[in-house]
Formats: sequence, C-alpha cells, structure tokens
Amino acid sequence: VADSIAQSRWLITQKAKLVPAGARGILHGFKLYDVEPDSLYAMIGLQTEDVILDINGLSIDTREQAFETRRKLAKTSTVIVNIVRRGKPIAMTYLIR
Repeated sequence: VADSIAQSRWLITQKAKLVPAGARGILHGFKLYDVEPDSLYAMIGLQTEDVILDINGLSIDTREQAFETRRKLAKTSTVIVNIVRRGKPIAMTYLIR
C-alpha cells in the first residue's frame, strides 16, 4: 500500500469519492462516499461515510493540505488516521514497512 501511494498521488482519489466535511460552515476533513472494495481506502479499513479528520495530527481540511500531508508522511513508519464513523471518533494506526 505504501509503495502504491508513493508511486501515484492520484491513487488516493481513485475508487472513492471525497467530499469536504464540516459543521456550522467550518470545513474539517473529508467524508468518503462510494468506497469500492478494491480501493486503497477499503484495503486500510475505511468505509463509505467515514470522515477522515487528520493524519498524524496534520490537518486535511483542503485538498492542498491533504496532498501536503501526503508529502510530509513519505518517510514516516507509523501513520495515525483520526476518523469519525457513525458519530464515533476512531484512531486507526498503521505501521509502514
């Protein structure tokens, strides 16, 4: 998965729809829709209607921030993705080898 992400920045936008999420007019993260079973998102356990809030504490409130976060995490061995699933916060931890 890590190698695939490194090879193509567009992989993170394939086989799922990402829509800016937020409340009361303030954007915070992206909500996933139409996550396909063979997508990167499904491979790491994310589901349709999950809201990705941040990655390793780095905000992804805009597409630019999301791509900058991807660049910053290129050499990271542990990734923590904070999401909201069905109204409950979840921290998903991934070890990259």
